[in-house]
Amino acid sequence: MPTQTLKGADNASIGFSLSDVEVTISYKSSRRVTQSDRLYLAVRSHREMGSSVLPFQREQEGSTVFLPFKADRLISVHFSALHPVYEQKWENWKWNPARITTDIKAIVLDETLILRVPRSYFGAVRSVDCVFYAKDLSQNGGWGHLTGCSDAMVEAGSGDKYIPRYLELNLSASDDQIAVPRSRMAARERVRIYQLFVRLFGNTNETRKQDGTLAENGVGKFADINEAALSSLREFGFTHIWLTGGSATGDRDRLLQRWPTSGRSRFTERPGRQPLRHQGFFRCLSRLRHRSCQTIG
Repeated sequence: MPTQTLKGADNASIGFSLSDVEVTISYKSSRRVTQSDRLYLAVRSHREMGSSVLPFQREQEGSTVFLPFKADRLISVHFSALHPVYEQKWENWKWNPARITTDIKAIVLDETLILRVPRSYFGAVRSVDCVFYAKDLSQNGGWGHLTGCSDAMVEAGSGDKYIPRYLELNLSASDDQIAVPRSRMAARERVRIYQLFVRLFGNTNETRKQDGTLAENGVGKFADINEAALSSLREFGFTHIWLTGGSATGDRDRLLQRWPTSGRSRFTERPGRQPLRHQGFFRCLSRLRHRSCQTIG
C-alpha cells in the first residue's frame, strides 16, 4: 500500500495512504489540541468551477483563507471523535452551508486525526488538489488562529491568510509520491501573450523622423527575432507571440515603419513578376516552433 508523510508548518505531520477502496489521511499537530481546534481540508475535485476564496464566518470557518486554486469542497472536523465531519460544496456560483457528511469517516488516535475518504468521493479523476490547515476558534474573538498548514511557509497567526502552495494528490500512485507540492505559477502553464511589433522589435535606429523614409528611420526584420530573443521571452514566461498585423495599403516605406507585419511585408515585390515569399518570415516561424512558442495572427 503506497504511503507518504509530509511535514507542514509548525511541524505538523500529514500522512497519506492509498488502497483500492479509500484514501486515508492523517494529521497530527505539534501542539496539544483542544475542543475548539478544527482541521480544514479544501479540495479541488474538478466537479465545479469552485472559488479561491473559502467561506468565512465567526466560530465556523473563522477568518478568510485565500487559495492558489479554486476549491469546490471544504471539509472540516473537530479534533474529537464526538463530532461529525462537515462538508461545504461550491454549487450554483456560491458556497452552500456546511452539512454533515457520512461519506468521510473521522477518528482520533493519540491526538492524530484520521480521515478515511472513499475513492468514489473524488469521482473518476486521477488527481485532486488540496490544502490542509488547523484553526483554534477560541482565539481572536471566534475568528480563529491558523496553524499547521500543509504549506510549510505559511506562518501561524490570526486574520486573513493566503496559502501560496498546495498538494496535488495522485490517486493512482504506486509509490510514496502520493502528494506533490505545487504552486500557482508552476501548476499548469498559463497562456502569456507577447505582442511583438516586428518592424519595431529589432530596429535600433533612434532617428524617429516623422514621415521619414525607410533609410532614415530604419526598420526591424524577422531575422531580428533570433534564438537569443526567443530564449529571453521564454524565460519571462511568455507562451505565445503575437505578430501584430496592419493595413496593406499605402506608401511602402511608411507602411513598413508604421505597421509591424502586413500582408505586403511578408513578400518581396519584384516589378512585373509574382511576389516572392519572404524566406525570413518562415525561418522566424521555424525558430518559434523550435522554442515551443506558438504564434497568433
